[in-house]
Amino acid sequence: AVNIPMEEWQMDSLPEFLRMKISIVNENNQKVGQGRSLIKLKQEFSGKMQNVLDESESTIERNNITTWDCEEFPKSVEVSKDGVTFKAYPAYTKKPDGSVSVVLYQTHEQAERAATDGICQLIQMELKDRVKYIKRNIPQLDSMALLYSPIGSKQELVDDFVNALFLETFINGKKPPSTRKEFLALLNDNKQELVTKCNEIASVLKSILEEYHALAKILKQKGGSLAFIKIFKEIQEQVLQIIYAGFITDTPYMWFRRIPQYFKAAVIRTEKLQIDPKRDANWTVIVEPYIQKHQQFKEKKNMGVQIINEIEVLKWMVEEFKVSVYAQGIKTAMPISEKRLEKQIGNIEKMIAQKRSS
Repeated sequence: AVNIPMEEWQMDSLPEFLRMKISIVNENNQKVGQGRSLIKLKQEFSGKMQNVLDESESTIERNNITTWDCEEFPKSVEVSKDGVTFKAYPAYTKKPDGSVSVVLYQTHEQAERAATDGICQLIQMELKDRVKYIKRNIPQLDSMALLYSPIGSKQELVDDFVNALFLETFINGKKPPSTRKEFLALLNDNKQELVTKCNEIASVLKSILEEYHALAKILKQKGGSLAFIKIFKEIQEQVLQIIYAGFITDTPYMWFRRIPQYFKAAVIRTEKLQIDPKRDANWTVIVEPYIQKHQQFKEKKNMGVQIINEIEVLKWMVEEFKVSVYAQGIKTAMPISEKRLEKQIGNIEKMIAQKRSS
């Protein structure tokens, strides 16, 4: 037997009559949809399902929640309309105004992702006195706010810091609660770590902002040189991919700790560039394809949480690769090479192909 990888099948060139006809029926065995493309049918019914969820009057959906308000949170519920029953997935969800609601989602992945921020917000509501204390006692806040000012306001920095602190203390690497008992245990088992974690994250953040300021100063002073304008623009784009309003919360902590090294490596690159621009050009030929590949992956829609996470890993692998290429004197966080990058890219492409064929 010959094993043919899924990505080798040229499904787009397959004649229509050879494609399987797929029918969707309701609970009364009445046909409600038909086609030969499973992807198109999923897209069509995904839209219909979202309309059903938007119009749903399910009693599980509720707003302005301030604490875990049920003994056991359901993993899924059934929603019916026009004879078709959908399985929907509820989650505590943080709204833009900071309130928390229970919202129904089409997939378990979507609900799981929303619940991360929703449960984190509930924890902050439960520990509101500690939140106030932390906001008043973030180490070296004023000096960090000054360094952060090109990115955002002091209040934005504080809010991002606190959110990241609570995620790292209570959520990341922890089993998500499914009952009120588990929720309260999560609070009690970890709340004593808040001050220690606060000091730790603040120390890393100070280092990040100092290195960012040093790099930004170099880019401003030397970025006008016609000989190097393209390269300095590329470095600036790298910076904007790493540090922006909300980056503390968005960045997994293992990579957050590495950001100072990425900025140091960029400074070293600018120094070497002026000594030997041809060598920098040769290095860029090696690095650039991986930057572009990550960007291509990032622009893809509806990839699901698992694929998105692997694309995120690729982003930081590329940053580590830049360190190994442009600043060999800085130790990387992991063994990194073109071969390892190609393997990660191959894994992502395989996952995308499997998702499209499912």
